[in-house]
Amino acid sequence: MIEVPSLFSERLELRWMSPSMAHDILCGRRDATWGEGFPAAGEIKAATWVLSSRYDPLEVAPFITYVIMVRDTGLLIGGAGFHNVPADRGIECGYGLCPAYQGFGYATEAATLLVRAAFDSGKVDHVRATTDEDNVRSKAVLKRAGFTPMNAFETEWLISSTQ
Repeated sequence: MIEVPSLFSERLELRWMSPSMAHDILCGRRDATWGEGFPAAGEIKAATWVLSSRYDPLEVAPFITYVIMVRDTGLLIGGAGFHNVPADRGIECGYGLCPAYQGFGYATEAATLLVRAAFDSGKVDHVRATTDEDNVRSKAVLKRAGFTPMNAFETEWLISSTQ
């Protein structure tokens, strides 16, 4: 089995969504480590992408798809990762949590891990994120993670390695 490095913070581990896990998600094979509501729509979409991707995760890491695990409990509570691989020294990231785990700072922690991993790779100078105009919670996450809105609707966000 391929061992792709995880990303760690004090409370979270972002683990690679392997093809085997993606298959389990799409087949509905529940696991005892799946938190309430996992997988949500975002993880199902990500699992589909993982199974259709032709990228070797060891070659493109950290720019991969992750599941979010709470380290204290071992529960999977959402997903996070990058949209494709870097281009023009930039990358887009995304994240999502199952509703039962929202409001505890996990999304901000996951977004911060993604940004740190992207900059630490030396392959990007900026990270982008997008959110719906009415998604107040996601806008707050991006602000706390250090992103700056790039339009009046606060739907396009950017963080630069020079910030």
